[in-house]
Amino acid sequence: MVFETEDDRPFIKDLLKEHSSAIDAVRDRIQTDPLYDSSRYDDIWILRFVLSHKKNNADAVDAALKTMRFRHDRKLNELGDIRHKMPNHMSKSQGEKYFNCHRIFSRYCKDNDYVMHTLPDKDRGIITYTMVAKIDFKKVSRSLTDKEWHDIHLYLNEISHQILDATTRRTGRLTKLLRVLDLNCMSIGKADRNYARRDGAAVKKTEMFYPQLLGEVFIVNSPSWVNTFYTFVRSFLPRRVKGKITLMSPRERPQDLKLFLRYISKEDLPERFGGNNKEWPLACAGTLF
Repeated sequence: MVFETEDDRPFIKDLLKEHSSAIDAVRDRIQTDPLYDSSRYDDIWILRFVLSHKKNNADAVDAALKTMRFRHDRKLNELGDIRHKMPNHMSKSQGEKYFNCHRIFSRYCKDNDYVMHTLPDKDRGIITYTMVAKIDFKKVSRSLTDKEWHDIHLYLNEISHQILDATTRRTGRLTKLLRVLDLNCMSIGKADRNYARRDGAAVKKTEMFYPQLLGEVFIVNSPSWVNTFYTFVRSFLPRRVKGKITLMSPRERPQDLKLFLRYISKEDLPERFGGNNKEWPLACAGTLF
């Protein structure tokens, strides 16, 4: 069975037109805030909040205001272009250009393909592959402080947002991130409930500030025990994240491959996930900037 690339990203111009009334309403409310900057918080930025809150303008306004405050307090607007700081699995994020939290996390990971943040097509989204069995969840859970854990997600989200926002504006299509969790060789003994709790808490703290960043999460090669543990993990995830998770097996079910092709061409998709790409490990997105 042959599938063509299924790039169904919506066009920004269509979304702006469709949601113009809601965007105007949100802008009217947030532009009176002293932190508002029209050049930074423009209609495309507002659109992300409108889409995430499904036309509930009050919730969109609240989230936008909290995000402006959060970005001010954490000095995120002062970071400049940090796309080159995307964690690099090939070097385990060593070197001054990487954030310290990402260097610390890499200490508890095996090999150079544990987490790969890739950008196989500069005009499409980031594809993050996580080889789950190569992360020592118990050591991570015991070793990281709450701040380090929060910063891992914060700076990864900020880097991803900068890459995806630039792609969205250049291509005129709303571009999102795909996360692929490969559970090959993962045993129940390696799983850690405390890690699930702490990671879920860190995700919840940052998810609101990056609306429309995550497209979907694909879980592949899952052993039989995963369904039970997954039910537990889901309880700690934000509602919007829960609805984006799919358990799949593209090499066994060709129809699953079509879901991948919404984000990546078959030529760029690694063979282990049903594609034609023989390269492994994959290049880090950060090396492109």
